[in-house]
Amino acid sequence: MAVTKQEIIAALRQAYNMEVETVINYLANSLHLEGVRAEFIKQALATDIQEELGHAQQLGNRIKQL
Repeated sequence: MAVTKQEIIAALRQAYNMEVETVINYLANSLHLEGVRAEFIKQALATDIQEELGHAQQLGNRIKQL
């Protein structure tokens, strides 16, 4: 059974939305940190945010190509 272009786009959109949601969650979590390790965790989340944002951009570009 062949997968249609629309099914591929739908799957890519779902993955894109999940990446964007992850970015929002990481950003929100990084803003509300307290405690001894807060700065370390904030920096780690900042790195993860950039990585996840890159994934979202790649997915968005692929969706646009299709």
